[in-house]
Amino acid sequence: MGKTGTRATRVEKEKRKERIHVHVESITGNETALPNEKVTFTVNRYNTYQVEESEKDKIRWAVKVDREQKNIPFARGETIKLEMKNEWEGKEIVVMAKHFFGKFSETVSQKTKVGEPKVTEIFWSYGEDHKRLSDKSRFYVDMNLHVKTKNYNDGDTVNITLKNDDEQPLFGTTQKLNLSGTVSNNEVIFENVLRDYTLNI
Repeated sequence: MGKTGTRATRVEKEKRKERIHVHVESITGNETALPNEKVTFTVNRYNTYQVEESEKDKIRWAVKVDREQKNIPFARGETIKLEMKNEWEGKEIVVMAKHFFGKFSETVSQKTKVGEPKVTEIFWSYGEDHKRLSDKSRFYVDMNLHVKTKNYNDGDTVNITLKNDDEQPLFGTTQKLNLSGTVSNNEVIFENVLRDYTLNI
């Protein structure tokens, strides 16, 4: 009995040595969200292929807003649903996950911009240095159209339609001009947008 017990203890110790400490390596979630929207965040990669359900239950979650990090109460397991708070609008939150014995890190996180994307301002400029146009211009071939946005991500697309207020054709028989541009730093600039057209003035 004594020898058997000693051998069993040795086998158990060897099994413990073979156990892999689970670490979360990647999570997924929405890049953008609206206030009050419930967003799903999921662990999609670990440091090992086989993770027992009991280990997944040890996953903990935290959120960082304005550099202040807080644990998410009752957030346990591989997948959570987090409601976007109204006070987060216009901010980027960082959602992080870790195994119970690990540490939270932004290297294992999902950044989500909270707020409804919107166009805040449209104005004209002229020339290569984008001098803002405050009055009517004699020339339109070097005019640039600026579209200021809010809560857009770099690389998002903004579509703009130009037309006369009186519904008269812009040029020839064309009623409107559709433009599509890519957002950078919450702005789209359409340079020399009318250069290839002859306006009906």
